[in-house]
Amino acid sequence: MGQTRFDFTGETVVVTGGTSGIGRTVAETFRAAGAHVVITGTHRAEHYGASIAGFDYRRFELGIVPSPARLTAGESADGGAGSAATVFAGLDRCDVLVNCAGTMRRVPSELTGDAFAATIAENLAGTFRVCEAAHPLLARRGGSVINLTSMTALFGSPRVPGYASSKGGLISLTRSLAQAWAPVGIRVNVLAPGFIETPLIAAQLADDARRGQILARTPLGRIGTPSDVAGAAMFLASAAAAFITGALLPVDGGYSAA
Repeated sequence: MGQTRFDFTGETVVVTGGTSGIGRTVAETFRAAGAHVVITGTHRAEHYGASIAGFDYRRFELGIVPSPARLTAGESADGGAGSAATVFAGLDRCDVLVNCAGTMRRVPSELTGDAFAATIAENLAGTFRVCEAAHPLLARRGGSVINLTSMTALFGSPRVPGYASSKGGLISLTRSLAQAWAPVGIRVNVLAPGFIETPLIAAQLADDARRGQILARTPLGRIGTPSDVAGAAMFLASAAAAFITGALLPVDGGYSAA
């Protein structure tokens, strides 16, 4: 984790999906910049030992809405244990919300109606539930929301159509909330990571031929790291981005532009 030039001392940052992968690095980076960090995730905190000490850990089921049935039943943001409201209960402020939580079901699963709908419910509707629950605290201080989408939102994917569709929806959700919440000073932006060294794509990167294809198309000539995404999140959350809302920022080494 690199040094940061941003200072979030005294601010409260909530990171969903903050116990692993990109989310964990985002949480660690904000904490290094002085923030009080609330992390949520499906992994048990004790799995990470001393490195996670000092975080406000709240167990939180991935995606808020665990089934399409509950979604269509109209679960509200204050729907009890496991709902989005449990993340913010007891917090007196939320200055920054970073939504990293998400799930992926590969084919053939995502080509079935139930699995496709469940992925949309968790990744898209789940993110909305978190944003909805955070809104009152964010509005008090003109806070910032950073959602994480994916390159698949731009290109589609034959292997993970539900994931790609949910991530595409997150771009529209971000732009919609940016417009709706601007009057109370809340900024909402979205990051689109490319190929980042995480367990999610470890199998692809372990294949020398596939790794070579990725590197050949990436102008910056390397695979990204979670710290690359964390740095972009910190910028969007900072005063340096005070006039930026509704923006989509690729973090992909130029892959989407090539």
